[in-house]
Amino acid sequence: MVALVFDGAAFHGDLAARERDLRRDSAPAALGWMVLRFGFRDVTRRPQVCRAQIRAAYRQWASMAPEPRAPGPGMRT
Repeated sequence: MVALVFDGAAFHGDLAARERDLRRDSAPAALGWMVLRFGFRDVTRRPQVCRAQIRAAYRQWASMAPEPRAPGPGMRT
């Protein structure tokens, strides 16, 4: 899975805010998610770059995703 995070300078005024964001990124990453973080300026001034990065990340994630398996013995469908 791919998680998108959109940031602005208003929420990063001190070290505590930065550490909070790092923890927030670590939680989904620990579950196997790819976390992409975009700043306000990039989203508003360079959206095509953001889209390209999101597409590339999704393609990479999709190529690594396990193939669906048929249920084995004892598994419910």
